[in-house]
Amino acid sequence: MKCFIVVLYIFLFNSLFSQKWEDSVSIFFNFDSEIPISSELAKLSGLDVNSDIDVLVGYTDTIGSTAYNYKLAKRRAEYIKNKIPNNGSIRVEVIGENSLFSQNKNNRRVDVFTKKHVVIDSLILNVSFIPGEAVILPGSYNKIEELNNIILTSHFKEIQLHGHVCCNNNYSLSLERANKIKSKLISLGIESYLIKCFGHGNSFPIAYENNNENRQKNRRVEVIIIR
Repeated sequence: MKCFIVVLYIFLFNSLFSQKWEDSVSIFFNFDSEIPISSELAKLSGLDVNSDIDVLVGYTDTIGSTAYNYKLAKRRAEYIKNKIPNNGSIRVEVIGENSLFSQNKNNRRVDVFTKKHVVIDSLILNVSFIPGEAVILPGSYNKIEELNNIILTSHFKEIQLHGHVCCNNNYSLSLERANKIKSKLISLGIESYLIKCFGHGNSFPIAYENNNENRQKNRRVEVIIIR
């Protein structure tokens, strides 16, 4: 699995971090529970929990509110982290709602990665929308084309687009903006079924909205490329 997180905001591209993993296991949870199914923790025994585990990624199904599911996914990952000795260097990543698998039970999980297969790069891409609308300004199209070139050379299995807005919790607008990016990527040659869209409204701001610059930071779409 490989992931690239891309935030639609100010700069073209800016790589923030990169880490490789070697092996992974998925630990599954019952519905609406942050404690894993009793037999699942045994999977950790197949990994060198003292040195190899590097990142935990938390997920939920899509039942319930997006904000609640994000917090639940984080609690699940933190629970697993607390079960691992010498866990000070282990990083927690939160995806939240996930619909990769058709059965919801397979989306209620924490993926545990060690240092072999996965690379996570955080990139920042500049795409502008008309305020209050899901209309991409023409000057931003070339940025999406550059993103498309990165995706097509990444040997991906799935692309997730997570939409966010500023100022109010407009879930519909955040999802519409993610879908606009999806439509543009499809027009550039990516198959529709490979792209999943999510809307988060204003549930996860990354800046205090006290000026126009910070409000623009919260108008974003995070793109996760999964290999």
